[in-house]
Amino acid sequence: MEHTISQAELVIMKMLWAQSPLSAVQINEQIRDQNWRMATVKTLINRLLKKGFISYEQQGRTYYYQPVIEKSAYLEAQNESFLNDLYDGRLSDMLAAFTQQERLSSKEIEELKNIIDDMEHSS
Repeated sequence: MEHTISQAELVIMKMLWAQSPLSAVQINEQIRDQNWRMATVKTLINRLLKKGFISYEQQGRTYYYQPVIEKSAYLEAQNESFLNDLYDGRLSDMLAAFTQQERLSSKEIEELKNIIDDMEHSS
């Protein structure tokens, strides 16, 4: 399985993670705000099939698509890849970079403290 999903493919994956199985027509109807033609939707579906992220089941003349990989598993792999590629696997470096660029609210700081507390108590 290829490891990445393009931004356009992700639109379809998010839809299938939320609700599946769906046909190409159903997918196209739900993403009208993208202004994609049916041919574009089918191209993206075919790419996802080729990459192994989705599978299909044929019912009559209609194909229904569903994800092969769970959203949580994909996110975990992408998070790990991002962390390793850009921050040499160091979560503290990533957090430092993010917090230097954007000011955290008091609530966000408290949430991070709670996450760290939970991690300390579960080790």
